[in-house]
Amino acid sequence: MTEFLARREREVIQNNKEIFSLKSELILVQAEYKIKEQELQDLRMQQKKTLDYLARVTNLNISIQENNQGYPVAGSFSQDEKQKADKVKKELEKLLGK
Repeated sequence: MTEFLARREREVIQNNKEIFSLKSELILVQAEYKIKEQELQDLRMQQKKTLDYLARVTNLNISIQENNQGYPVAGSFSQDEKQKADKVKKELEKLLGK
């Protein structure tokens, strides 16, 4: 009986060590997850800024080309064209998870 209790005590001690080890590993994984999550958030923000910048540059380019070719300026797009542009913008934002 004493041998059985001693063996069970060793098993309990070993299980406690394993639990502590797993808890420590879990804490590390959670910390790494939070770091990666923040990095992903930062990258998404940078991507959004880049797309916004690209949209502004594209609009400027269109405006310059229209002015050089005698076409109407970018601000005079029809309501339908503006709605199409807004739809494309919303789809891009949806793809980016915004």
